[in-house]
Amino acid sequence: MMYVQGVDTNTAVPKLYAVPGRSSKSTSAASTDAEINSITVAVPPCLLGTPLAEELVSRILHDRWNFELKKDIDPASLTPTPLDQMQKYQRKLRKETDNPSRTCETCQRKTRIKCQGCKEVYYCNIDCQKANWKQHKKKCKMAPLSIQEHFAIAVPDFECFWQYQHALTRVNSDICLGISVMSRCRFAEMFGDDATTVTIATLASIGKPWPHLIRAFGQVGDTKDEIRP
Repeated sequence: MMYVQGVDTNTAVPKLYAVPGRSSKSTSAASTDAEINSITVAVPPCLLGTPLAEELVSRILHDRWNFELKKDIDPASLTPTPLDQMQKYQRKLRKETDNPSRTCETCQRKTRIKCQGCKEVYYCNIDCQKANWKQHKKKCKMAPLSIQEHFAIAVPDFECFWQYQHALTRVNSDICLGISVMSRCRFAEMFGDDATTVTIATLASIGKPWPHLIRAFGQVGDTKDEIRP
């Protein structure tokens, strides 16, 4: 019989979980200590001492997960972001990546005043805008969208969710909803403290996390590391 340590990093003495029929040489989901013939599995503190901890350990060791199918998500939760909000977010992303100079299109002086038509070009004042209007009016329109939104299930950054994420990369991404692993503080800020326990307990009991949905944005055709698939 193989003994599995459910480790709470805040506790000096870990609990041992007995997992029959598991060889310490056959797992990639946990680290192995050959001398004591045990596999160390990190278990979130809120589950320690409960039957759900044993269930979660078993899922990790046997790679036994279930995944949220896109067709099972409430359509109301997947309502697309309005176009004007997508445009606004695209401008924010461009500003962060391109670091625009914010110089007047006419006189090249520093300014923070945008053309209210395209929200892309800067002018010092109305006189500079009028002076450049003949050239600018041909392209004074909202830039076409080059970003897309991803719907993902948010999970806190416990190791069990990284294991879940790795398993998700091996399934059909066209039918499954991706996940986003975020810091525990950020997760609690968005969904509340109790959501962490609910999400972990659901992962242990049914093999997939509670569907706390978020929206993430990225360039069309670009897959972000934190979103899988």
